[in-house]
Amino acid sequence: QRLLEGCRKLKHLLSMLPENTVTVENIGKNESDVNLSCTRETMKELCREVVIDRLEGMIDSALVKAGVAGKDGIDAVEITGGGLRIPFVQETIRNAIGKGEDEDFAFSRSLDDTSLAFGASLVGIAASSNVNDADDAETMDADRHARRTELLENETAMSRRDVELLRKDEFRNQIEAHVLELRSARHSKHGSLLPSSEEFSSYLDGVDDWLFSEECDEASCERMEEEWDAVRSKTRETCGKYFAATKAEAEEKDREMEREARGAAGGGAG
Repeated sequence: QRLLEGCRKLKHLLSMLPENTVTVENIGKNESDVNLSCTRETMKELCREVVIDRLEGMIDSALVKAGVAGKDGIDAVEITGGGLRIPFVQETIRNAIGKGEDEDFAFSRSLDDTSLAFGASLVGIAASSNVNDADDAETMDADRHARRTELLENETAMSRRDVELLRKDEFRNQIEAHVLELRSARHSKHGSLLPSSEEFSSYLDGVDDWLFSEECDEASCERMEEEWDAVRSKTRETCGKYFAATKAEAEEKDREMEREARGAAGGGAG
């Protein structure tokens, strides 16, 4: 179980960093710790047949069934679900729809997971078998109309949730970016000012684990905001010297740019 948890954690970290290492305690010889290291490219190769090839085939099949002639007509792609956060999965989709080199193309994330059930229900209605009896057909039409009305009401309610879901994603992204900044800052100019204790590293690991947990997926927008506030408060407390140094450096750069601008303006006037 500890090995599986270590692999899961490593997979999550690779969604944020190109390579990483996690330590799994007491699973080696004589209960020694074992380090698991991997890169995104290695993960991609390991998943090529099971994930990438099948996903490309599924997308190609969907385009054919939809009657899409060529891939130039695809303007937007909606993605939802935790698996779509994995970089090489997004890369596979981009390549399959011919957007691999299009830097301006971005995925849309305006729908939540319930949209999958909604879409499946519409497909089920469309695929319903035909009936020959007129009375049965009339009853079927009435049932379909009622069902469609219900689905449209559900869609309206889901649309009202879009703003909240977008805000939730914003908070999640802010937390991810904040943790990634602190991890990467270890090797920066002011990295020595960051806490070097195992307790701090464990705290960041815990935040990462929560972001990819079921609890986070089901959290409300208010809960995500509380977590973001808690992470900022904790890191400001423990990394105060680092943030103060980076702020002072940024302010000095701004002042230097202002001095250069004034100098350039004075030189031009002369």
